[in-house]
Amino acid sequence: MNAVTDLLEADPPGTAPSRTALMSAAARAAHRLVDDAPLLLDDPMSEQLLGEAGTEAIGYHRLLPHEPVLAAARVSACVRQHLVEAVLAEEAPDVLVLLGAGLDTSGVRHASTGATVVELDLPTTQRWKRDALARAGVEVPPSLRWIPADLRTDDPVALLRTAGVGPEHRTLVSWLGVSMYLTARDVSRTLARLAALGPGTALVMDSLLDPGSRDDAGRRYAETVSAMAGSTGEPWLWTTSTEDLGTLLRGAGWRRATLLTEREAAGAGAWARTDTLVPGTLSTLTVATVA
Repeated sequence: MNAVTDLLEADPPGTAPSRTALMSAAARAAHRLVDDAPLLLDDPMSEQLLGEAGTEAIGYHRLLPHEPVLAAARVSACVRQHLVEAVLAEEAPDVLVLLGAGLDTSGVRHASTGATVVELDLPTTQRWKRDALARAGVEVPPSLRWIPADLRTDDPVALLRTAGVGPEHRTLVSWLGVSMYLTARDVSRTLARLAALGPGTALVMDSLLDPGSRDDAGRRYAETVSAMAGSTGEPWLWTTSTEDLGTLLRGAGWRRATLLTEREAAGAGAWARTDTLVPGTLSTLTVATVA
């Protein structure tokens, strides 16, 4: 466990991105390097984006591919992104919104889908990411737009409107790895605002389950990660039960919502594996539509 502790406590590169964004990107990058087929997600762009900043984090996954916390991190990061990509392929939206995009590489990897990709995140993270793409020699496609935003204070829909995203667009919102760092009030308000994007809007989000809803593996992961996240300025602020989440979504205007476990989100065929990856019950994944 010392190596995992070292990884979680390591200083992030420069002033951005956050440690959690770095860890998620490293997990996505490492999955295709250390785990067996079938891949939950194939994201070579994450390793390119991270460059030297990700060498140490990815190295821990290479050194300890079967370590439970690191394996669970790869499952979590890859399954939730897998779900977004499945919905993206099925819905073929006009606009894909990455809310709190972090180091998500969808805007570069899916430039050929025809969808406009709009990233909303802190300006420091966006600057780091754009510089990192440039260092890696990755061209930013014209379909990718950047909007500086702080989800604790800004109205994402108002910002999207200024960027020309309106109710006439079929929009998919990907909101991953963010809600647990917000207060319950912020989550509720953001969900209500997103529903105002109008009919045809779809949402994929992940939510941490409350301690009583987790399995043993989820509880062990939480014990390791949550305390360290809190000690480094990124505490988990919001957890929920599936019942409360369903009520919250309906109250915010999301009329159809499907709540999925990691096992369900990746599909049954994903778990016929020869490695040690197993789905856990730490979080629930939601696919919701306004109408």
